[in-house]
Amino acid sequence: MNRSIIRHLAVLGSLICTLSASATLLPFSSFLPKVSTPYDSILLKTWEGIKKRNIDPYDVKMIHRPYSEAPGDMVSEGIGYGMILALYCNDQEYFNKIWDAGESKLWSSIANCYNWRLHLDGRVESGAATDAEEDVAICLIFADQLVKKGIWKPHTSPKGVSYSERANILINNIWASMVEDGKYLKPGDSWGGKNLLNPGYFAPAWYRIFDEFEEQDHNWQGLIDECYNVIAKSSGYSKGLIPDFMDYQGVAKAAGYNTYAGSQHLYKDAIRIYWRLGTDYLWYGEPRAKVFLDNALKFIQSPERSNFFQMDGSFLPDTDSFVLGNEVERPRSEHSHLTIGMWACAAIAAGTPELAESFSDELLKFYEPGADYWGKSSDPEHGEDTLHNEMYFDQFLAWFGASMLSGVFTNIWEDMKDPDPTLPLAWKTEPAYNNREVDASKAPLILSGVFNKPARWTVTLSSRDSADFRTFTGSSETLGISWNGLSLEGKAMAQGWYDITITARGLASPFVTRVWLAKSFDLKEGNRLLVDDFRDADLVPFIGNRWQSYLDGSGGGASSVSEFKVNEIDSKQWLTWKFKLSKGNLGFDHYAALEWNCTLADGNLDLTG
Repeated sequence: MNRSIIRHLAVLGSLICTLSASATLLPFSSFLPKVSTPYDSILLKTWEGIKKRNIDPYDVKMIHRPYSEAPGDMVSEGIGYGMILALYCNDQEYFNKIWDAGESKLWSSIANCYNWRLHLDGRVESGAATDAEEDVAICLIFADQLVKKGIWKPHTSPKGVSYSERANILINNIWASMVEDGKYLKPGDSWGGKNLLNPGYFAPAWYRIFDEFEEQDHNWQGLIDECYNVIAKSSGYSKGLIPDFMDYQGVAKAAGYNTYAGSQHLYKDAIRIYWRLGTDYLWYGEPRAKVFLDNALKFIQSPERSNFFQMDGSFLPDTDSFVLGNEVERPRSEHSHLTIGMWACAAIAAGTPELAESFSDELLKFYEPGADYWGKSSDPEHGEDTLHNEMYFDQFLAWFGASMLSGVFTNIWEDMKDPDPTLPLAWKTEPAYNNREVDASKAPLILSGVFNKPARWTVTLSSRDSADFRTFTGSSETLGISWNGLSLEGKAMAQGWYDITITARGLASPFVTRVWLAKSFDLKEGNRLLVDDFRDADLVPFIGNRWQSYLDGSGGGASSVSEFKVNEIDSKQWLTWKFKLSKGNLGFDHYAALEWNCTLADGNLDLTG
């Protein structure tokens, strides 16, 4: 992230922008980059327009699609999108309206998900859309945090559940029915899998928060790794392009609802990848997101080229068109607030300040001052006006782009952890390490430091002479890592100098130093392989991802783990795992298991030889 981009700090509890006496964006602290043009009033105004057009005229207070093939229908995707806008616009009234309507009309207590579609005549089309489940879950988690901080009031849905209760149910069901083999995100609960994936649904930033929030314990990091692994296999990866649907080997596949051209292009499903990965980079500094977004920006070059694309980098055929539900024909190719908004997410996350400003200028060409919608009132030449636009999907994706450009789309999960947003993050005790020359066969590198308040931090060790690197993350006041010169796969990393970079959310500048790796830790003891001896006092083994619990919650069981940590007993480090079995609603024997997770991005860990 370029730190010369203008930054802002909106103190928790203060008002950011006033549209009226009661309309303000959510009061939060933001350390995200932003462009110079203020968007607050535009974001509030366009949200009011969605309420006026897509919610208020209807009896069912969900987001309605006025120009779909079944005009006026509602989809679960709209529940998630509407809740996102209501959340950031600090509109708990409409947040609750949308969620309550979804609970009443689309929630399936049998499948533990929201059915994906409701027609105006009351007909329901069953089955989950994974992106909707994810987006609703993250909104409920954020809402729960706002309640805990006293910013919002507690609320119970018509089904009798709180924000946090429903979020946990959704998260468990996503893992149980929408994640295949512990690493492939299915597009729905009853279809798709590794041979049919929708990369536009990949939301790695969400999964990191699910991992911290959930009551159960699932390998969300394994899912994150596989999402990035699949993206990297796309034939358009070097250009930052992915198709709407593909298999786990990167081959485009024809499937899904309202598909176009066999789902082989970067079209309306896939273009959301810039928002989803832009969020992961801005919130968590994920380097794989940065590489993909860099590729995208090298390809797009300027905001004037924002559009949908084929995998070879060419525009969609000019002759391709479709008919909206209002019987108006429009082209598939579009340079619009929708496409500019999505490409802008890449620009603000990974581009220069100048590039982000240019995308902002281009996006604002599709907003008329004072309007409550994105697009133009009349555009006979290019058809990007209220007559030719969906007035649903385009409005939300433009809003997401504008909120990213303006630094509004902040990580509320981390914001709410900050005990004092007015206090700039700084080192209370600067990082120190035990040895500049690391001989891990004798002792690991121990690095520690203390902040003046809790913060999310990342430590990256990067070899100067090879591609080897290792990343550690945490969220605490005390930073501490132990490195044995091993990669995540348990392989010895190359001898040589390693740059150590420590970043933290809100820290003015990274802490940088270096160490020399003389020798890695040898995992072989005779004919035995040492997976972990817990000398690091953490749940990260020498080989693989982590130690974790495998419980019966996804099947209705209520077994739980009360203690799961490394303790020192008789001068030795031991893993302590205490569990309680509880049958709950399980239809078979209840269970709890300690699990060594050794799933890597490209498959299971190979221990042969």
